Amino acid sequence: MMNGIDAIGLKLNNLCGATTDGAPSMIGREKGFVAPLEKEKINSGSSTMKLVKVHCIIHRENLCSKSLRMQGVMEIVVKTVNFIRARGLNHRQFRKLLDEMDSQYGDLLYYTEVRWLSRGAMLRRFYELKEEVFHFMEQKEKPVFHLNDPLLLCDLTFLVDITQYLNNLNSKLQGKFCLFHNLFDFICAFERKLEKRGKQLIEGNVYNFETLSKHSPPDTGACAIEINSLRKEFENRFKDLRSNIVNFAIFSNPFSLEPIELPEHLQLELVDMQCNQDLKAKFNDVTLIDFYQKYLSSSDYPNLIKH
Repeated sequence: MMNGIDAIGLKLNNLCGATTDGAPSMIGREKGFVAPLEKEKINSGSSTMKLVKVHCIIHRENLCSKSLRMQGVMEIVVKTVNFIRARGLNHRQFRKLLDEMDSQYGDLLYYTEVRWLSRGAMLRRFYELKEEVFHFMEQKEKPVFHLNDPLLLCDLTFLVDITQYLNNLNSKLQGKFCLFHNLFDFICAFERKLEKRGKQLIEGNVYNFETLSKHSPPDTGACAIEINSLRKEFENRFKDLRSNIVNFAIFSNPFSLEPIELPEHLQLELVDMQCNQDLKAKFNDVTLIDFYQKYLSSSDYPNLIKH
């Protein structure tokens, strides 16, 4: 890594943070990647700025999604999809059946554990083709009677919805021009929605579950347990970021803060900043990156800039 940095002329004093997947090989105190990188930065003597170490937000969401424990329905779906798709003859015959039935979709989708987003797409396609799948498996004398089970259908439709919500969150987290505080905002909103949906499920209310609501599920208790477990997983994996809420606000919305809420070394600079009408106008007109790069003077606001 250092050879590469030297080869292209990068300077470690410009390095302010490192984002990893949280693996021991990356964050281990002795042999991890980040520790020697931080040591090299300190040894360079060119900057007193501490290296900020962050576990990738998208990777955390990935780990949270794996906490969904409805293995029964997943095993049935994956086993059925693999039977159809993994064998060439079965696959061709199934696609022919879809043509004969004028199906909206031309095929099932594979599920791969590595590409976890595939779970949502695969589950939705399986659900949309459940009648065709049932008919085909009967022809193959391997009927999937579970597809007529109201409880399994409840679990399936719940998973279709919740994985879609996770996929939507993932798309937001990968959006262009998103800064760190934007990503945390998305996570907080998702957690609050999970809390709201969990309470609704306890009451038997499926209004906010598009697919599940089509089937008048007999019991949503298990779904409520799952969604509350997922919410707790998110809260646990992102709890370290909550200690930085004030720091996010200082960066993203400094003109709305009360100076007394900030550390003392930032308070007077924030007062000067908030009383500067030119800066306030610029803050509302340009992007955050442009504002801090072009309009906030490091000589007038050294502590805020460093922060």
